[in-house]
Amino acid sequence: MKKAGVFWVFTFILIASIHFASSVTLRQVVEGGMSNDPDILNAIADYQQAQDDHQMQLLSVDTRIDEINAEITFLNAEKSYRLSLLKFYQTMANLYYGTIVESFDLETAKIDLRIAELDFNEKLNLYEKGLIVREDVEEASLTLKQEKLDLEEEILNLKEDLKELGWRTEIALDPATSSFKPSSYPSPEELVLSTDTYLEKDVEVKVCELSVERAQLELDSLDGASDYEIEKAERELSKARRILEKTRNNVLREYREKVFSLEKAYKSMDIAKKAWDVQRARFEVAKTRYEKGLISEREYLMAKKQLLSRICSYFQAEKSYVLALVDLLISMGNYEPLK
Repeated sequence: MKKAGVFWVFTFILIASIHFASSVTLRQVVEGGMSNDPDILNAIADYQQAQDDHQMQLLSVDTRIDEINAEITFLNAEKSYRLSLLKFYQTMANLYYGTIVESFDLETAKIDLRIAELDFNEKLNLYEKGLIVREDVEEASLTLKQEKLDLEEEILNLKEDLKELGWRTEIALDPATSSFKPSSYPSPEELVLSTDTYLEKDVEVKVCELSVERAQLELDSLDGASDYEIEKAERELSKARRILEKTRNNVLREYREKVFSLEKAYKSMDIAKKAWDVQRARFEVAKTRYEKGLISEREYLMAKKQLLSRICSYFQAEKSYVLALVDLLISMGNYEPLK
């Protein structure tokens, strides 16, 4: 049986080494983005300005109510920064893992093209022997043309991903000479999590607590005021308390959902890793059998394609865990969630 060419040997080397080397990590991508991505740089500048404005406001406050108003203004700015930071990490993770998956999708497209070539040559040989009709050959030819188009599309997709990654991070990644391995992130059990801590760090809860305090102070200040003004202030205080209670309940539900999503993503990542290991072992068997001439090139390529599929599934699962992790940690006030 005909052996695979240099291209297939190179592809195997890439797959076989994937556990042991990594040219670029997500943490490096984040560091590069922090220094170059315009969106996060603008968000950082706005947050720093909000901090300076807050300090200036505190220097001129006369009452506790004035101080509370200044605190609420700053907390709203902090909420906006958290959202921008989360969006930044999502963008970096999508770029990083998107590039990894696209690189393996490209390898898969090359395999599909080679299988289509084998199928076309086989059909053509059978047709020349009068064993199949011309339509069978034409169908194989159309499949071959489509696989060539799909390969061109994958090349373009990867090229665009690399451009975006380079523009936002100034990192030049070459998938042809790069290998990727599973990254190490803390498991849910390793994190210090509690509902009290989550409530304490939540910006919306802080704003609501300050709003209750402000409403109480405004009510207490109404000595000698009319019944209308006092009743209005009492209603505002009751309203603020109800909003606080509702916000706490919503935040606690949000916390439970985020923890569940984190734990589920971690388990899914572990399953995907084990599936990768199983398929890699199967591929090693197929490779040995192919080298001994016991299976066809098509069977060998199908085994390789299945391995690439498992690898992609793993990195997609890892991305889901990273996104769940940074979402939870940023919500708890951790502005460097991957360190």
